[in-house]
Amino acid sequence: TNSRSPLLWFDQDQGLVDFNSFNNTLLRAAKDPWIEVSGTCLLERPTPAGQPFHFTSRIVAGADERSFVQRFTVSVLDDTVEFEVAADANLGAIRLNEREVAQGDRRTSQHRVGIIPRIEGADFAALAEQLLIEKVWEQVHGSTSDDKLRLIAKDIEYGSARHVLETMQSVHGGAKKWRDNIGSLSEDSKYVHEIKELTFLREIGGYIAELANAMTRFARGTRYLGPFRRPPERFYRKSELAVDEIDRDGSNLAMFLDSLTASDSAAFSAWVREHFDFGIRTERRDAHVALMIDSPTASGFNLIDMGFGMSQLLPVIAQCWLSSGQLPSGKQLSLFRDTNRSILPGTAPMLIAVEQPELHLHPQHQAQLADMFCSTARATSAIGQPLSLCIETHSEAMIYRFGELVEEGKLRPEDITILFFEKQAGRDETTVRPIKFDDEGVLQDWPIGFFRG
Repeated sequence: TNSRSPLLWFDQDQGLVDFNSFNNTLLRAAKDPWIEVSGTCLLERPTPAGQPFHFTSRIVAGADERSFVQRFTVSVLDDTVEFEVAADANLGAIRLNEREVAQGDRRTSQHRVGIIPRIEGADFAALAEQLLIEKVWEQVHGSTSDDKLRLIAKDIEYGSARHVLETMQSVHGGAKKWRDNIGSLSEDSKYVHEIKELTFLREIGGYIAELANAMTRFARGTRYLGPFRRPPERFYRKSELAVDEIDRDGSNLAMFLDSLTASDSAAFSAWVREHFDFGIRTERRDAHVALMIDSPTASGFNLIDMGFGMSQLLPVIAQCWLSSGQLPSGKQLSLFRDTNRSILPGTAPMLIAVEQPELHLHPQHQAQLADMFCSTARATSAIGQPLSLCIETHSEAMIYRFGELVEEGKLRPEDITILFFEKQAGRDETTVRPIKFDDEGVLQDWPIGFFRG
């Protein structure tokens, strides 16, 4: 969003967020007035390939109560760069593995970039190159030219200590003394690690840009369904509502289904029938659309006559089906072409967040939801577009069904984690505790009596 804050505390336009302000979001008993957001991701840059990058943004509020990133760190392969940032966006100290390497005269831009600050005017490549040249000079003849020193420094690639040493030893055009000295070093030597951390500093500007891009892709690839979906209606007046994604309250569900081709509509109904034993279709009546339910024994029941639960369930089903890339027509909805919403053309969302998908559902349908979520994850993985689901629930039937899916081998224990929000006795705060299933689908360290109130 177009926000001056790293995180959006209040969203007046769409009503998705209302934390009021930074100060209101803080833990009441917080001793230090800051909030930290951390993450881990694999970047697309080739070096170092496949390594997890960790970042942490510490957010504080200035004298005018506007929040900003005060401290930002990036870590990979045991190397860390830390930036201190003032409220006016001026950079303070820059620390490499807890050692200060630069101070001041640089600025950040935190406008529209969220928790990853964009460093402007900070030429880390030039800073690191100078430091690298000074370090390289220690292992060459004193008369080695500046051009040869730059060539040696340029050809050293960042990565593991072993990779750094290998590139040091394979530098083309290096001085003979350099080759002789480096040839006797091991990957554990202090000198190799000093070179390694300086090559990390040289690349940090690109890594930060990649992190910002990764966070943007993740944010754009998130779909959310709120805890209360739109109540059913007997007829829906045809409108020009957007049908390229499911609204958070499911208000455009009828228009979404009505927009599908015949083959896509049949495929969606088959997906619903596969998981919940009923089908769905639309009937057009003049300027209106009706949602009709086909049960195993009869057909043609209006959605409103089938109980409130189905109206709450269908938007969840539709979002999962749409995200799993199963449109048989192969047509990519405009969701995947809109540069403001999509990740890349033809790619699916990365996260679906659903609050209380079990609302008003019979326990059997709650358990069937677990099967559908499992099928959604398998379907997206099969087409190379892995999807995560974040589900807020109090459903005993759903949780226990997830355990049965683990026992049946349809889910691995590492595929699912339950985050248990637990009030601390006598304290006005909540802790979050991860709970896992074992190989037999049994919950480990589950609070006894949780579902008994």
